[in-house]
Amino acid sequence: MTSLAHTVHVRSMQPLATAALPRRPNGPHSTFLHVPSLDLVVSGDVVYNQVHQYLSEAGDHGIDAWLDAIDAVAALAPTTVVAEHKNPEQDDPASVIDDTRDCLRTH
Repeated sequence: MTSLAHTVHVRSMQPLATAALPRRPNGPHSTFLHVPSLDLVVSGDVVYNQVHQYLSEAGDHGIDAWLDAIDAVAALAPTTVVAEHKNPEQDDPASVIDDTRDCLRTH
């Protein structure tokens, strides 16, 4: 499980927590942003929303590392997950966490 590595303070807002992923799914700068007061995660490259997953982004770390990163996002129990890679016609439900995980496990 990932510990929240950094806290970002934005004026007039509660602190936002960012997590650097210990086994990065696609490179040394892979992170996500958690906004606890909104039950929101901005998932970067970790979670996809109704678009083809770039499996080559798993890189040397492999699908297992990607699944670990998904677990780190899921552990926060967000109600909203904003994916970097998404169909713009879709909303941002937390169910995209399981959708991404299921897709990785079946491919």
